[in-house]
Amino acid sequence: MKITEELNKYIGYQIHLYRKLRNYTLKQFAEMIHKSISIVSKYENGTISIEINTLYEIADALRVTVSQLLPPETGLAKESFQTAINPAGSFFSKSNVFYMYQCFTLDRKALNKGILISVLEIERRANDYDRVSFYSESINPAENYRNCKYIYKGRILYFEYIVYMELENIYQKGDRFYIYAKEPFDVTNMTTGLYSGISQSMRNPAAAKVIFSTFLLKCDEELRQKLLITSKDSFNDIRRTNALVIR
Repeated sequence: MKITEELNKYIGYQIHLYRKLRNYTLKQFAEMIHKSISIVSKYENGTISIEINTLYEIADALRVTVSQLLPPETGLAKESFQTAINPAGSFFSKSNVFYMYQCFTLDRKALNKGILISVLEIERRANDYDRVSFYSESINPAENYRNCKYIYKGRILYFEYIVYMELENIYQKGDRFYIYAKEPFDVTNMTTGLYSGISQSMRNPAAAKVIFSTFLLKCDEELRQKLLITSKDSFNDIRRTNALVIR
């Protein structure tokens, strides 16, 4: 397979992915970029190349950057950035969009059983740290996850066992938070992590267990229990080590 064919297929997959995330039909999307349904289908299948001007129109229609439609140039990565470039096969290479869940209240009657849904969007970059946009407390993640209460931007670093993120509120400098996520060894669509930052409601330092998923999860009692740290062993570990233990 030629490099151009591989590139076409990669771009086509990214277009299809973001079109589905935006809930656009082929017909709707074709009308947005002034192309026929047949042409858009060929774009997504990677059977034809896309002119650069059209690629920018597609990116605008999907509300992403052109670089988010293009593959990272992993072969050109500098040695000093090897831990920062997303390794092939890692959990966070499965998608460019991840849903993050955390429990903010013990009240089972609260909306979504007290579970907050935020969305992590990764912009792949060659020879540099991947950029991250974080849409905190997304109001309707299934339809438009960018409709949210807070927006943060930052970077993500990949290591053998963990992934580290540091983000800052784009409207309130100094409002920062950090995430350590586990890099699972098995084939899975979910992983856990630790969020630490300032509570928006109490303005105090806060930490919480979070779950990342490649698809939307049902906010039910089962998910709520996975987000809580309630076992006797966990509390004993916390008291013994003065640390939060994520199992």
